Amino acid sequence: MRNYRIIIPLSVALILLIIGSSMLGRGLSAPTTTYKEETRLSYRVQGGFDDHQAYRKSIIETDSPDPRYFSAITDSILATYNYSFLSEERVSRVTGQAEISAVLQTPGLWQKELILVPQREFTEGFSTSFQLDTDYFLQLTADISKEIGVSTSSPLLILKATIHVEAETSSGVLKDDFIQTCQIDLSPKITVWRRPFTLSRKRYWEGLIYNHQGAFGYAIQLKPNILFGATTIHSDILQASPTVKLDPSSSYPADTTGTIDVTLSYQLDSDEPVTQVENEVEVNAILAKPNGKEFLFNLVPRSLLEGNSATFPLDIALYYDIIAAEEEATEGTAPNYELTISADVHTVAYSEFGVIDEIINPDLKVTLGPNQLAWPNETEETKTGSFAETVVAPNTGRNTTITGSLAVLGIALAVFLYTYWSYSQTKGIQIPAAEIEAIRAKKDHKDIIVDVQTLPPMKGQVVIPLDSLGELIKIADALLKPVLHQTEVDKHAYYVTDGVTRYQYISAVYPEPEGTNGETPS
Repeated sequence: MRNYRIIIPLSVALILLIIGSSMLGRGLSAPTTTYKEETRLSYRVQGGFDDHQAYRKSIIETDSPDPRYFSAITDSILATYNYSFLSEERVSRVTGQAEISAVLQTPGLWQKELILVPQREFTEGFSTSFQLDTDYFLQLTADISKEIGVSTSSPLLILKATIHVEAETSSGVLKDDFIQTCQIDLSPKITVWRRPFTLSRKRYWEGLIYNHQGAFGYAIQLKPNILFGATTIHSDILQASPTVKLDPSSSYPADTTGTIDVTLSYQLDSDEPVTQVENEVEVNAILAKPNGKEFLFNLVPRSLLEGNSATFPLDIALYYDIIAAEEEATEGTAPNYELTISADVHTVAYSEFGVIDEIINPDLKVTLGPNQLAWPNETEETKTGSFAETVVAPNTGRNTTITGSLAVLGIALAVFLYTYWSYSQTKGIQIPAAEIEAIRAKKDHKDIIVDVQTLPPMKGQVVIPLDSLGELIKIADALLKPVLHQTEVDKHAYYVTDGVTRYQYISAVYPEPEGTNGETPS
């Protein structure tokens, strides 16, 4: 037991001594200064589509009634038609063929088409005029009605312009068809011209946005009459209604929404001054069909812009025209088309610590459904960065290591001193042989040795002393008796009782005076 009390703390002291010495060596060998990175400037570039304003599609005013003219005072009608091909980019050559026809019909019963202006070649644009003899069409209606046995006094006359155009572009030859109609209600008394007389259709081909524009017109020469006199009446072209703002919403009607102005915002924030901030911006839109076909539109050409925002229009009517043309060409429909607006913002700025050069690409995905346009939540993209410098600084870790090593060595010294003191206190103390013998006996003969506090009275008994515990154990085994063990201050006494005979063995802790013979007083 005494050895463990010395060995364990001494081992701990040696381990602490080794650890402390190692730490002290590392600390003393470490440099007094060190290099570290310190942030000098932090910045953030962010941008996104954070605002929009939708407008209703411009439509022809419907407040004015359709023009009506009395057949009795109409002398002649000179009809006109004008066609123009317009494109956002310059094309090298525009050619085509145009034809004007008239479709005379009684809706649901019969119809007959007549050529009024035979097909003609044209360059750049097309204009024509032709006489419109309403009496001839009324008489033809009467003849057809009589022949088929159906009475019709008020036929419907539809003027139809059929245009085929070809334009040479940087991407090849564009070929497209355009048809425009104008409806006239005929009767023996009144001729009614149904609005609108103008039609505009935007189209898209290989990155080119172009526009078909056509307009029917007339000049009606009246006979001399008391009501108006002999005069010529010209068709009036009504102006489109002014644009009307729509309330911000998450969806807009597909048929009445014309354009949506979208605002792209971008900003550079820095915790230190910067100069010569430049923002190069480009915005594109991709109209994607479910089958994978895509149409690309450049909304904002790549350029350096001043300020922190750019506003540009989305031509919603154009996109739906493209969808209609595609579905007509492929004879198929899709539930939704996706319009992805993607921005490329390249920000460059200068500081005393370096050049900030970052690119962000926020995007916005708009769903074009057959009835509704779904507008998403605004999106934002952020990039952060910093500039750092390497500086010389005191090596605080060296001092910490040295201090820690001294503390460990101090603890090791304290443990060592305690161990030495504990050893000095226990040095020279020997465990008596009687104690050792008692411990060994309990271990070897635990089945027959019984510890007792007091012995039974010895009156009348004969005590037979023995010289060893082994002899007493043999007697106990022979007699099948237990060995009674009594511990006193200065001795261990062992007894085996057999009737009036008591066998005993006394193991003294300290030597006994001569003459006692180890007897225990009764």
